[in-house]
Amino acid sequence: MDHEVVKDLAAQYKEAGLGDTRSGRFLSDLAASGIAPRGGGITWLQALVEAGDPRPSVALAAEMTLLLPSAGGDSRYLTNIISRLAAGNKARDWELEVIGRVRGRGVTPATHLTEEQISVLTSVALQVRKAHGMYWARRPGVKDKAERITRDSQATGMIHPDDWSWIQDKFKGTIRAVNTTAGDGGQIRFYHDYNKGWLTVLVMGTGRYDPNWRAMVQDCLIDGQLMAIPIKSLRKRPPKETK
Repeated sequence: MDHEVVKDLAAQYKEAGLGDTRSGRFLSDLAASGIAPRGGGITWLQALVEAGDPRPSVALAAEMTLLLPSAGGDSRYLTNIISRLAAGNKARDWELEVIGRVRGRGVTPATHLTEEQISVLTSVALQVRKAHGMYWARRPGVKDKAERITRDSQATGMIHPDDWSWIQDKFKGTIRAVNTTAGDGGQIRFYHDYNKGWLTVLVMGTGRYDPNWRAMVQDCLIDGQLMAIPIKSLRKRPPKETK
């Protein structure tokens, strides 16, 4: 054990406000006694020495705490990152990416939602709330972030470009369905009903997610009634047996 290194590190922990933490007290005791640790203490000391000066991490935690209210969809990740940094840990590579995005929000402002974004976010919000529980149980991070983005955007009418890029990456099928519909409003399409057979329908709306169908749908006029029909079930041409 290099006693001078331990003394310096103990002083740095104290200056960072970590003197009363478990690691801070451990270093302080070693610095005061000058006795090398034994057993697991050796590994512990090696890890602390390798991590180095905790003051930059604690300062970064303080900076990120101030930016937390504007973190948007990254707020959950940033909360955990702040906790690690405040304990003197160095930021991991993916944490530095989050920190970079949060800092960038001050440079790139949020923008007003477009009609397309409103449709996509409405569908995404329904998907994460109503889709099969087992599916989202395997993707809790995606579910939580999607809920935060949709909730904040719908409340403010604004979305940050980073959050929209994330939605575009994680919900490609939803965006494709909203923008690629079975037909434009007023067009004729064909739909098979198990009780009535093939029906001629009039497309009335754009694509959206329907929690009852658990699929992207379009509103269609059938026998004078407006019904949500899965886009994948709408055909452009009548089947041969109906001709």
